Amino acid sequence: MASSKKSWPSGLLVAVVVIAALYLARVVFIPLALALLFSLLLTPVVSFLEKIMIPRLLAIFFVVLVLLSLIGFVGWKTSQQFIDLTQQLPTYQKTLEDKIHSLPGARNQSLTKASDTVHELEKEVAEATPGSSLATDSKKSSAPGSSPSRPMAVEVVPPVNPLESVQNMLGPVFTGGVIAVFTIFILMGREDLRNRFIRLAGGGRLNAMTQALDDATHRINRYLLLELSVNAIYGLIIGTALHFIGIPNASLWGLGATILRFLPYVGPPMAALMPILLSLAVFSGWSHALATVGLFFVLELLVSNIVEPLLYGTHIGLSPLAILVAAIFWTLIWGFPGLVLSTPLTVCLVVMGRYVPSLSFLSILLGDEPVLSPHVQYYQRLLAADQSEARHVLEQYLKEKSVEELYGSVLIPALALAEQDRHRNVLDEETQKFIYQSTREIIEDLEDNPIVPFSEAKAGHRIDCLLYTSRCV
Repeated sequence: MASSKKSWPSGLLVAVVVIAALYLARVVFIPLALALLFSLLLTPVVSFLEKIMIPRLLAIFFVVLVLLSLIGFVGWKTSQQFIDLTQQLPTYQKTLEDKIHSLPGARNQSLTKASDTVHELEKEVAEATPGSSLATDSKKSSAPGSSPSRPMAVEVVPPVNPLESVQNMLGPVFTGGVIAVFTIFILMGREDLRNRFIRLAGGGRLNAMTQALDDATHRINRYLLLELSVNAIYGLIIGTALHFIGIPNASLWGLGATILRFLPYVGPPMAALMPILLSLAVFSGWSHALATVGLFFVLELLVSNIVEPLLYGTHIGLSPLAILVAAIFWTLIWGFPGLVLSTPLTVCLVVMGRYVPSLSFLSILLGDEPVLSPHVQYYQRLLAADQSEARHVLEQYLKEKSVEELYGSVLIPALALAEQDRHRNVLDEETQKFIYQSTREIIEDLEDNPIVPFSEAKAGHRIDCLLYTSRCV
């Protein structure tokens, strides 16, 4: 007990140091984590090419080159469609303004500001377009400090992280290149990297660490492949439906829906924002806007509540609350890349908690497996004087098990726990009577209104349990 109390401060200190390191060195850790994720996806393809007698180095470069080419092509097509959209945006201004002014109370201050926002949006788009006359005139007329009405703004910039300043100077291209280099080297030396990790974290538990790596790899691979498939089909449905609705650049919004849906919770609303705004700006009526809103709402409802739970099931091993907390935590640490990586990283933590005793609290806090057996849950609810939830525990058990198993694995062991506590004088008389009386009432109620036919159960089991209950009283 004393040793556990002494270990808490040191464990807390280690956690603080790790979190601080993850935050301060995120410019290095984010590309490394993304490279590990890509390597998990690409390893089966590289292994297949090796099996057909293609050297590993050549197979790796071929796979990475194809992936980078695909990303570049998608980025080029996306930029072309976005430029086309910005050129068409001024033509939608009149429709959007008419729709704003057609609303009840359109003369109030809020809608006037909305109309002004439309003008500002058009102005900013024109300024962002190279070579436009509006952009040139705007630069000439709105130079800071050129007139008393537009004085020069002075801003105090706080010192930044040196690693972050390097990233800002070199930009996303450098980050993408770092990810590609990391991915290539991880794929080239994946066996050596695995062995070093086992040697570093194993601590003599070779079997446990091997199982942990296999389990984590299997869970993450399954999650990534399923999520990629679901999001690709989701984006295809969105793009096709928006095309038939008449939204311009429907394929762009379908691709955006596929990519943004990798961001838990915030991705789908972000993907729906621009198509909904365009449906308001392009068409004079409200039917297209309602169809667009209904499309995203119904599809997201079906995918989030039916498709994903059915496909993912228990293969991820995370509770819904753990997914939400992990998304918030990793977003605070790493921003949007952390939001993308939150589920795979948390899966790794849960798997490590299952195989490393000192990290078992991670599996308890974040995992989706029940931490209390049914008979302990039943007894605990009766200790809390919650008869309705105690009955619910038995009803849930009967949905998957037989009545005989209910008596032998839940009721009798729960009453045995009560008997042990009674002998240790930790159970007062009033609580004892409540537990035994509640158990008798629940048994009689289940026999009168069984979830499964009680004729399937052997009468001897019911009598034994009832006699045991009476003897305890």
